[in-house]
Amino acid sequence: HHGPVLYENKDRHRAYAVRWSGAETGGAGYVGALGMMQSRNWPEFKTNMARAWFLPSHSIVYADVEGNIGYLGVSLAPVRRNWDGLLPVPGKDGKYEWEGYVGYDKLPGSFNREEGFYNTSNNDVIPKIVPGYSVPLGFEYGAPYRYDRVHEVLTSKPKMSITEMQVLQQDALSIPARTLVPLLLKVKFDEPELVQAQKILAGWDFVLGKDSSAAAIYEFFQMKLPRLAYAPHVPETERATFKRYDYGRVIKWMTDPDAAYGSTSAERAIARDRILAKAFAEGISALIMLRGADPQAWLWGDIHTADFVHPISLLKNGKGATDVFAIAPTRRGGDGSTVMATGNASETGNKQQHGASFSFVADVADWDRSTFLSAPGISAQPLSPNSSNLIESWAAGKGNVLAFSRKKVEEVRANTLMLEPIH
Repeated sequence: HHGPVLYENKDRHRAYAVRWSGAETGGAGYVGALGMMQSRNWPEFKTNMARAWFLPSHSIVYADVEGNIGYLGVSLAPVRRNWDGLLPVPGKDGKYEWEGYVGYDKLPGSFNREEGFYNTSNNDVIPKIVPGYSVPLGFEYGAPYRYDRVHEVLTSKPKMSITEMQVLQQDALSIPARTLVPLLLKVKFDEPELVQAQKILAGWDFVLGKDSSAAAIYEFFQMKLPRLAYAPHVPETERATFKRYDYGRVIKWMTDPDAAYGSTSAERAIARDRILAKAFAEGISALIMLRGADPQAWLWGDIHTADFVHPISLLKNGKGATDVFAIAPTRRGGDGSTVMATGNASETGNKQQHGASFSFVADVADWDRSTFLSAPGISAQPLSPNSSNLIESWAAGKGNVLAFSRKKVEEVRANTLMLEPIH
């Protein structure tokens, strides 16, 4: 009754089970969301959302044709009176049993915020949108960099066009790079390859473009930096296995080295610069090993691609299917900290492993002017010409028509698929 047993310690006669609200009846919200989509105004939206969406927990945003905007933080969150759920507790005496779920009326919400927009970006936005809200709905969120960049752009002008919103979704400016690279540029190097790479960074605009060699230089530098930055804080015996780096801490330690780096501010600055230099040298060495010594071959998009590999082509006897399912790798910019989240260079590979396969911009003044991006195509049939027909627009960030009205659907329709019962 506490969920599946994940581990049993027979010597201590103890078993560990995990109870999860997503395993409750109706826990997943995707089907229920169909009812939410029929909402005609904010009150109906809130009412239908209470019946529709439980997990995964989400920041839900709202806009309507009257110019209203809203935010709901939705979650099927257990009420735990004596603990927070982060660590195991005894399940034998009932002391830590759940006492129902946080009521929907107790979840955070906002309507027509004075700032004029809602920005979520996988960040912990509840304290920003609903100050003082104290019910714990989660403990791990995305780093603030994407949120900060979106906020930076949206507050730069009073109104945004559809095209500008599309550009923002494809924004590849790196706030961490904007912080770290100026520190790195103050470090002196003698090795020709490092001097050359540093000069390339000196003229960089901190945009992780797919045609940028500076972007690749930065990515390989930041790949090597966390392990070195964490070393003074991690026991030497644990450094080989410790992998859970918080990049926010890395940036803080590099901008303001603490006592782990030395007893005086001068010692700390020297230790910090030594770490930056070593990370840069290791990163450039790895980049040269991968792409050669010519910076013209260091373009980030050539290294950082999204590969749409069908599972069948991975089978031992599936090589013959490769030609049928093959889609050419797509060059990508950005990384895990940019608005267009595409993942970072890492020791295990440089391919894009996560990010938005679908995104859209909705125009509530004229729904038919809305646009979308998706990949790889409209059809899942491998021999269809539409199996990869959206790759180019997705890679270029150029939105396709998101037809809404019947008239517009008929206007852009290319084919009609008829499904008929077999008699």
